[in-house]
Amino acid sequence: MSETITDVESRSERKTKKLLHPLVFTIIICALIPLAIFVFGAILNRAESYAKEDLTTVVEQGERLKRSFDLEAIQKLQLPIYIYKFHDSNLLYLEESEMKSLSLDTMKTQTLGTVKTDEIQEALSEYYRGEPSHNLQYFVYRKPLNNEVDSKFNKSFSMLIYDTKNSKLHKVGVNKTGQECQKLFLWSSTGDDYVFWQDDHLYYSESPTSDKVVRITEDTPSWVHGILDWLYMEEIYDRNDEAVYWSLKGDNIAFLSYKQNPRAKGVFMISYAKGVKYPKVVELKYPKTYEEVLPRYVVTVWNKRSRELKQIDPPLRKRVEYHYIFRSKWIIMEEKEYLVVTYANRLQTAISIIICDVEAGICKLVYEYKYPNKTYAEPSDFDSIHSNDSLYILLPHPMSDGNSYQHIAKLKIKGSSDVQWAEVNFLSLGNFDVDKLVAYDKATDTVYFKAMAPNPRNLHMYSTKGTPSGSEVWKCATCRFPNCTYQSVLLDSNFTYATVACKGPAPQHYYSGVIEQGKVEKWNKMFNTMTFQKSLEEVSLPQVLTETVALGNGYEALVKIVLPPDPSLRSRSRSLPVLLYVYAGPGPLVATDSYISGNVLRFLYEGYAVVTIDGRGTTGRGWKYRSALYGAFGTVEIDDQLSALRKVLMGHPYLDASRLTVYGWSYGGYASALLSERARPGFFKCAISIAPVANFLYYDATYTERYMGIQASSAFYENDITMNVANFKETRLLLVHGLYDENVHFQNSALFMKALQREAIDFDLMVYPNKDHGINHRHLEMKTSLFLEKCAKR
Repeated sequence: MSETITDVESRSERKTKKLLHPLVFTIIICALIPLAIFVFGAILNRAESYAKEDLTTVVEQGERLKRSFDLEAIQKLQLPIYIYKFHDSNLLYLEESEMKSLSLDTMKTQTLGTVKTDEIQEALSEYYRGEPSHNLQYFVYRKPLNNEVDSKFNKSFSMLIYDTKNSKLHKVGVNKTGQECQKLFLWSSTGDDYVFWQDDHLYYSESPTSDKVVRITEDTPSWVHGILDWLYMEEIYDRNDEAVYWSLKGDNIAFLSYKQNPRAKGVFMISYAKGVKYPKVVELKYPKTYEEVLPRYVVTVWNKRSRELKQIDPPLRKRVEYHYIFRSKWIIMEEKEYLVVTYANRLQTAISIIICDVEAGICKLVYEYKYPNKTYAEPSDFDSIHSNDSLYILLPHPMSDGNSYQHIAKLKIKGSSDVQWAEVNFLSLGNFDVDKLVAYDKATDTVYFKAMAPNPRNLHMYSTKGTPSGSEVWKCATCRFPNCTYQSVLLDSNFTYATVACKGPAPQHYYSGVIEQGKVEKWNKMFNTMTFQKSLEEVSLPQVLTETVALGNGYEALVKIVLPPDPSLRSRSRSLPVLLYVYAGPGPLVATDSYISGNVLRFLYEGYAVVTIDGRGTTGRGWKYRSALYGAFGTVEIDDQLSALRKVLMGHPYLDASRLTVYGWSYGGYASALLSERARPGFFKCAISIAPVANFLYYDATYTERYMGIQASSAFYENDITMNVANFKETRLLLVHGLYDENVHFQNSALFMKALQREAIDFDLMVYPNKDHGINHRHLEMKTSLFLEKCAKR
């Protein structure tokens, strides 16, 4: 895909969600509290109150909580729109279950891929529609062959291709029986040919109508091709488990492969099925912090015309050392196609970039970079863009204010005749962090990028010249849109049109505009239905307050306070119970201008004031803040949350400090436990810790080593949540974990429980069989609501 979709969803949020197919648009709002019989999986319940509570009382409380939601009105504020990509000047998007094409020339819409016969409709009844081919004639459809649990580590599909022009179905597979199993499907970047995975191999088909397929991969026992292992999927490729890349001209296919190592350590995942006597056990290879064996990947290229297969032999200086493959990307320079591969050392403190002329079979090392002390590489920093002679990536850049920011480095790598060692210059930018590179316009020498500016709570698209200059020529391309300071932006390949998805501070809405001199001008509202406008007028929206709190030592915390819509709830002293919604881990900010949603919205409509805080460790304010947490999990980020929270409570008399809850998930679950343990006894009345990490020696190697480096064991055990649990005698704890959590293993909560039991501390526990890190169960919403009703509001 030549266009780039900027994704504003934070990594911290993504780590708590299940991977969804990119074209399946799902809106998850606060679910109705179930009125049926609820089956509790907890074994430890609050003896003095929960054990005596009968079903009638639970149902009555569920009814009361249900009435606190204006669910129908809230849902109307969520436009059922998913922006997909540009096709020429036409914007492709999903509206509910239909794919549509909007011409930005005429502003007329047409529906794509409509199934025209009842017979085909019936044949596709168990399939969901996927992506279209390059010319939009064909759509691939997938039918999952595994249940939710089995598909976690072994996703399998039956696939069909629908020909919209001739209203026909075509089977996918080696023998095209309709009974074959595939794991991957990818259309060509230029035509109707495609690649798919079946029976441990990658295959190529020239057309949906072709009866022949060509096997791409060789018979290499124990090798996995085109599909990533859990570690690479989770920590390197942002939860995308497919690693096949079509070249821009459509002649070559690059793919990643790894050999399964019998010495690799793993964990056993256990699931349970009704009517089956024994649980199902699956081994997941999962290298934990400082483990010796990590998966080793190689890059291979296959040419569809010559049918030749070439494995990349990277000319790295330290070839015997372990390297991650951060990115593999095709580029075109002066009409010639190259493959760019970025490698990182194990600690992710040094990177190497090679460029391969695949046709000639030559790869050259063109750039190396060693990160300064307490800085590190993020894989997404190497989602590069390119000009005719240069690559653009993100690197730390010292500025005159004494801070270093993630800025755009231009690597000139194409000389007069061949690829050369890079000449490096930074583009002139301000004192802000660049979040992501968007696109390069060759005609105007313009680089488009996302930045957390002019305020770190914001996310706008900016532009600047691709050639470094002494003067600052950067400008905000999308700062003029009303109620739209947190955005994602999509540009067409000709740099004529742009669409802006406004994701805050107001409910999500859309604009389209024309690109003129690096800015989006002549903009119009999109998808602005009368129903949406009426809903905005009818619904009482929460009040949002933003503050900056001094922490001392030259640091500040960004604070966001969201208050329920009912003004009477904040009209008197200590009228509102408070919920600190914490993440606190390294990564993007949470107290941003993004619109409230999900659990935060649910807590608001149940009458809580919700507070989020960003201190040290987060992005958006340079390496001064990010480096402060390096090698120091469980220290400064916890101190900053407590310090800022105390000042917030003192500054807002309607916030009731005696009814204070801390809520966190994953790293946030770790933080919620440590906050309860570090505060004075009883400071938090309630704590909810979901899927917490107990000790980062138990977490995966890639994540922990990136942010902690090499540390002694004492650095981990001093900040282990099981070491000092006495405060939970006065802070009521709800501990939640999915038994099939592949990310933060149940081992963490088991050790936490053991520590609490050793101290004879009563607590609440809810475990979810067959549920992973995201849990995604309505029962969890009910459980947390009832827990807070009993604990926080009394």
